[in-house]
Amino acid sequence: QEVLAGGPIARPISAVSPAVLPPADRAVGDVMALVNNPDLGLPRTSYDFETSKYKAGLSLDYIAPPQVAVGSDRYGTFVGGGTALFWSDILGEHNLATSLQVNGSVKDIAALVSYENRGSRWNWGLIASQFPFVTRNYAVGIDANGNLIEQELRFRQTSRELAGLITYPLSRVQRMEFSARARNISFETEIQTRVFTPSGQQIADETLDIPSCSEGIDPGTGFCDPAALNLGTGTISLVYDNTLFGFTGPVMGQRYRFEVAPTGGSLNYIGTLLDYRRYFMPWNRITLAGRVLQFGRFGADGEDVRLTPLFVGYQQIIRGYDPGSFSSIECADPLLDNGSFIGRTSSGCPIYDQLFGSRMLVANFELRMPFPQILGLRAPGSLPPFTVAFFFDVGAAWWSTQKARVFGGNNSPWNPVSSFGIASRINLFGVFLLEIDFVHPNNRPSKGWFWQFGFSPGF
Repeated sequence: QEVLAGGPIARPISAVSPAVLPPADRAVGDVMALVNNPDLGLPRTSYDFETSKYKAGLSLDYIAPPQVAVGSDRYGTFVGGGTALFWSDILGEHNLATSLQVNGSVKDIAALVSYENRGSRWNWGLIASQFPFVTRNYAVGIDANGNLIEQELRFRQTSRELAGLITYPLSRVQRMEFSARARNISFETEIQTRVFTPSGQQIADETLDIPSCSEGIDPGTGFCDPAALNLGTGTISLVYDNTLFGFTGPVMGQRYRFEVAPTGGSLNYIGTLLDYRRYFMPWNRITLAGRVLQFGRFGADGEDVRLTPLFVGYQQIIRGYDPGSFSSIECADPLLDNGSFIGRTSSGCPIYDQLFGSRMLVANFELRMPFPQILGLRAPGSLPPFTVAFFFDVGAAWWSTQKARVFGGNNSPWNPVSSFGIASRINLFGVFLLEIDFVHPNNRPSKGWFWQFGFSPGF
């Protein structure tokens, strides 16, 4: 009893860590003593260090996934592909991009080299590039023997450009851009003629290269390729972007680009671009996206035949009117009311010509939802990011001699075109986006629902 009786324990149990092995009182140790000493290991202040200016050296940062495409249809065999390389220094003040794209033949090779310097608030860069643009027109007829004559006209415009640009940020999301460009644009026309017997057997397939006007007019067609253009362009732009991106595209925020670009030299005109995009999330995981896009060439030479007409049928602009989805049968469709389409035709195919002009105005709307999360399900880890969207596209291209009905030109044989459907975008390995559309074009009487494929991030 006397042993158990006594005062308080000499050391409170609460001060002892049960994780420390006995003895409870031990030295910190040499290693921890050195770690806890802030004075050890510091150089003497009398040391002199050699200094030198930073020298930028470019190293490879990223290789865009090489793409190869091989296909064949009634127009022949197609082989294409390409890639891009991106280089920079450690600080990111110097950036170099190189790109090469082959689109079917040597004539259709696209290449680009660009350099950007971000060493100060005024960023500047240089660009050298070559890009071919190919447009197609179709015509069909019957000869004296009852054979079906089908012609495809391919007009290739090749643009070679040397440009310098300067950008100045007004804030983290807004900037001004200034550029000066020198361009050379050459032209080449090919006419491919196919002849089919009344029973459908093909008996001829011939391709004719139209000569340059400097070589004289082709006696078989009565025309020649126009002379090349040499142009100088100055551009001023206001750019804004505060968007937040998901795996397959923007989900919130807004961005716009307002641009004016006067051009002089062989031709004189002014180009304008108004591109405004807005993204709302009215409900969780659902994004309502909208875009209004206007582009046009105004002035004396804005509709010169040597300039490639604007085309609104690309998948990134208005879905359901891609050039590859048209056939010559649609040109003579008995359901086609020619009075409802544009009056200026170049190929004798009004339903296709309605997509061209010197000015264009487009609006796009999408309701985007992640799948299968929108159904309250969790996506398997092996499933790539997948977005489903209901869309509606509307817009048009027109010439200065016409006035769109939507702008009050009730006596003009011109209408906007539209389409609607379901789009899905799949993020494949974080490398590129595959878009698959099930689309219904509203201004192609004989064309119903069909599938459209492309590699596009959407607007």
